[in-house]
Amino acid sequence: MEARHRSRAAAAGTRCGCRDREGGKGRAHIEHAWADPEAGLVHCLTEGPTPEAVARAHERGGGAKPDEIHPVPLTV
Repeated sequence: MEARHRSRAAAAGTRCGCRDREGGKGRAHIEHAWADPEAGLVHCLTEGPTPEAVARAHERGGGAKPDEIHPVPLTV
């Protein structure tokens, strides 16, 4: 899933504070995060079973709660 949130860090051109990589049953972990300074957004690619688990991963990692969470279909 991709989590998106508005952030001052994005406006400054830095990455978000989301750093939780601790997975486990029913938990999500953040794989990669990047900022879009022009849009003022941070995007976090997060692997997890539910949108709620994705939001908790951000909170555990010290980042902001996502404003939006979108499923990302797997393509090969």
